[in-house]
Amino acid sequence: MNNDSGTYRVLVIADESCVDPAFAAELADHAAGRTVEALVIAPAIGSWLSRWTGAESQYADARTHLDATVAALARAGITARGETGAGDPLQAADDGLREFAAHEVVFVTKPGTSTDWVERGVVETAKTRYAVPVTHIVLPVA
Repeated sequence: MNNDSGTYRVLVIADESCVDPAFAAELADHAAGRTVEALVIAPAIGSWLSRWTGAESQYADARTHLDATVAALARAGITARGETGAGDPLQAADDGLREFAAHEVVFVTKPGTSTDWVERGVVETAKTRYAVPVTHIVLPVA
């Protein structure tokens, strides 16, 4: 992927708020001295029943995580914007890559949360699906 601007573009798929300064530092490390620009997508994760009934709580939760993450990245000097996305993290990544030419896709999880991305093989599937590097970052338990 061409990087004429010197900016390292990262697509972040996060199931939790990524406010730990170590998260932003890790993204900066991946950029190897380049400026980092991030698109953060917070999948609207809910139960089958909540999706079927159209419950909006999963979107509110995703928006809360998204706003906190974008603000934390901005405090760390990373240009970031965000949006809520499909409840399926791979679909969210597919959608994100259609609008954001990323150099890397980063899936972020936190131990003890309700998502089962790792068990479902999301990260491994993404590594075979995408032409850019795919990373999994596990946030520390607060």
